[in-house]
Amino acid sequence: MSHSIQIAPLNEALTFARTEGGRIIAVTSYEDGQISGVDLSYLKTRPEDDPIDLMVSLGPASLTSAVKGGAEAVQCLATELVQPVNLTNAHIAVGTNYKEHAEESAVTGSPFLFPKLV
Repeated sequence: MSHSIQIAPLNEALTFARTEGGRIIAVTSYEDGQISGVDLSYLKTRPEDDPIDLMVSLGPASLTSAVKGGAEAVQCLATELVQPVNLTNAHIAVGTNYKEHAEESAVTGSPFLFPKLV
């Protein structure tokens, strides 16, 4: 039995994964425990950079162009992935489409900010 997860199209969102070695992957598909995507590691300026660092330094349009522009296509087992971003013990998250988060926060409309404890 095949198991896949629908990944948002590039015009709606960027989906990231990161491997133990620090490789950053823009995920384009997930099926049967394997992700496929584009390796964005060549865009890193420091070894510790994560997808948030790339988004801040390059912007979403540049990252989307890199994904569409023929960067190296890769496949990786989901078991080789680590937390996609460098998080501290406490940070602020942005909720844009998670109804449950909005209900927990008693917020109407979106986007909204909420504390996230790791």
